[in-house]
Amino acid sequence: MSEPVLSMRGLTVRLPEGADRRYAVQGIDLDVNPGEIVCVVGESGSGKSVSAFSVMGLMAKELRAEAGSIRLQGEELLGATPQRLRTLRGDRMAMVFQEPATALNPVETIGAQIDEVLAIHTAMPSAERRAKVVELMGAMHLPDPAKLYDTFPHQMSGGQRQRVMIAAAMACDPALLIADEPTTALDVTTQAQILKLIRELIARRDAGALFITHDFGVVEEIADRVVVMRGGVVVESGTAAEVLQRPHDAYTRMLIDAVPSMTPPERAAAKGPVAVETIELVKRYGGRGLFARSAGLTAVKGVDLTIRRNETLGVVGESGSGKSTVARCIVRLIDPTTGAVRLGGTDVAKLGRGALRPYRRRIQIVFQDPYRSLNPRRTVGASITEGPRNFGVSRADAEDKARRLMSRVGLSPDALDRYPHQFSGGQRQRIAIARALAMEPQIIVADEAVSALDVSVQKQVMELLDEVKEEFDLAVLFITHDLRVAAQICDRIMVMQRGEVVEAGPTAELFAAPKHPYTAALLAAAPGAKSGAKTAA
Repeated sequence: MSEPVLSMRGLTVRLPEGADRRYAVQGIDLDVNPGEIVCVVGESGSGKSVSAFSVMGLMAKELRAEAGSIRLQGEELLGATPQRLRTLRGDRMAMVFQEPATALNPVETIGAQIDEVLAIHTAMPSAERRAKVVELMGAMHLPDPAKLYDTFPHQMSGGQRQRVMIAAAMACDPALLIADEPTTALDVTTQAQILKLIRELIARRDAGALFITHDFGVVEEIADRVVVMRGGVVVESGTAAEVLQRPHDAYTRMLIDAVPSMTPPERAAAKGPVAVETIELVKRYGGRGLFARSAGLTAVKGVDLTIRRNETLGVVGESGSGKSTVARCIVRLIDPTTGAVRLGGTDVAKLGRGALRPYRRRIQIVFQDPYRSLNPRRTVGASITEGPRNFGVSRADAEDKARRLMSRVGLSPDALDRYPHQFSGGQRQRIAIARALAMEPQIIVADEAVSALDVSVQKQVMELLDEVKEEFDLAVLFITHDLRVAAQICDRIMVMQRGEVVEAGPTAELFAAPKHPYTAALLAAAPGAKSGAKTAA
């Protein structure tokens, strides 16, 4: 076998004093060969991203490599000067980050951002670079690359932005591509396209890829070899077939067992009273006023839905399908254009702010990102008690309720005086659920509430949502792009495409025999779905 593109031996990175452990990573051995994709998996805090950033020379200043070696095509990277690392980044190694919306410069066109890589690392004249950029965008299967050259990031979808990131990373044909959770925030069809694109690029250019992920469906789809990390050390490694089919370490088995199955459990139909329904719900943007440039965009087109108490309705579809817009109309974070939103028989779609206030406490929302949904300057206790106190509950009663809810979501009541940054992502999402429950709602909207979580934490939060649904007799509207999650938590599924409902029905029936081609395409695109198994385990 030829020399590895990347060879890591005994990498040990020390954490600053006061951290929960001494080392971020300790004694890591890892190779990536030409034409090979190595997936590094593990929960948050396992050290997988620190390992990747160490290769790129992008470690946080408070972290320090204490021992070991990192060689890129035989060249030692630890101890390399910043100037040398800058030369290597983009030329011989490149990185694709998780969130393209924050990784791309919002005030530069995408063509200029890809061109920048070529301008720094090559001597190509301007016209030749532009032609190369257009060629790269075409290779990424982006539509009309010549026109897209002058497009800004906000004018593109999430999947298109991620393709732009990959184009910039591959501009100089690097020997090593590092992808840090590049598909986590993407819907299943876009995710499948990105995974296929990365595999094609690696095979065609005989490069190596280090792919960081917590999704074993992605691992099954793309990995040649797998490295499992926990607490900064490698607990298991081997070929994808070996690790997925015959895991040796208990931690690996736990991660695989935590992956939601694509086979829905049988669930009895909900018999409770209707908690919320929409009738011919329409949401239209733009197209009004003297300076309107177009007829506008209809994001939601005549959506009818009904959710009963003690029932979870899942809404699935690609980005731009209108599922989150429906949720925000129901919560009245945005105003519907036409149609009705009925809560307990009252149409709240047209109510003004004052008249709407009594209904606010009956419907609460849990957002996708637990890092941004809690105020970092307020204790979690203050966040949980704020809502009840705004509706006249005394401080003592609100704090007593907050303590009980913290216990209910599996956290210590003594932690109410701590701040959000002192909790993990999964713990923050539990706090967000406690905050929603503090209002004693009848309806909870969970908008991608588990998509950013590790599989083990995701499983715990899903179980918690299921438990509180029954305990508090809640109606749950569950927005997701993850069909595995939808299979396990939803009683019924509603599939949306371009603002319209194309199919709806009991989850088990819809997964077993989808009637609409779009539903069938979504199910087929789910990572690992080809095997028909949970993963390959």
